[in-house]
Amino acid sequence: MAINLQYLHFLCGKLNFHKAYTDIDGSIDILKFQQKRVKTTPKWKFNCCVHLIELQKSLLIVEQRILNTGDLNECKVIPIGPILYESFNIYNFVVSLLKNLAEYEGTEELINDFNTQFPFIQKFYFQCTTIPYISRLGIKVPVLGDIPNLTHTGPKKKMKEKKPKPQPVVEPLPEVRPLTELIGFFPPLQTPQIQIEHPPSLFQSIGPIVQPGVNPFVKPVYVDPFPHEDREALQEELENWNN
Repeated sequence: MAINLQYLHFLCGKLNFHKAYTDIDGSIDILKFQQKRVKTTPKWKFNCCVHLIELQKSLLIVEQRILNTGDLNECKVIPIGPILYESFNIYNFVVSLLKNLAEYEGTEELINDFNTQFPFIQKFYFQCTTIPYISRLGIKVPVLGDIPNLTHTGPKKKMKEKKPKPQPVVEPLPEVRPLTELIGFFPPLQTPQIQIEHPPSLFQSIGPIVQPGVNPFVKPVYVDPFPHEDREALQEELENWNN
């Protein structure tokens, strides 16, 4: 049960590692990562190396719990193959990163952690060669020689952090005042007094020549109210009345 919990702890740590370093594939293969030609900074390499050393530490604890038990049956030995593969890839990745970081300041403690961890990795690989199950499967067990030389004799550089991009300046929005405060702030609107002068009517402009109901643009036709026969009789009657 303790072995399962410890291996689960390693898997959770690996998931967190890949979440933080998305450019590194699940196998943590240094050759595949170099083929991508990803641009990295010394600070990125330093943090990545710290996480990988922690992952290697979790794997070493798992393999020690497995190999230090008295009865090594196949059920217990089966995880050794994947653990060996993961451990060797992490080892190669860490060595590659530390060779690039050796010329920078502040990496001495990280190199010391790797040097302390190296004998346990070497012992683990040697123990795998003595397990019959591993040899029957044809798993190639890496053989480590002397500890890699990671010392740097020349002057060391300082790690320069990447300058953040300047953010655009956003002016704050004006304060929104409640409507109750705005009442009485603005002066009351004054309605302008407009005097409407009605234009003269058509009859007033033309004069008394035009009468209502008569089209001024049509020549009027005079109609005599008295027929020609009655006009002479009326004239005689008027003359007699005057006399």
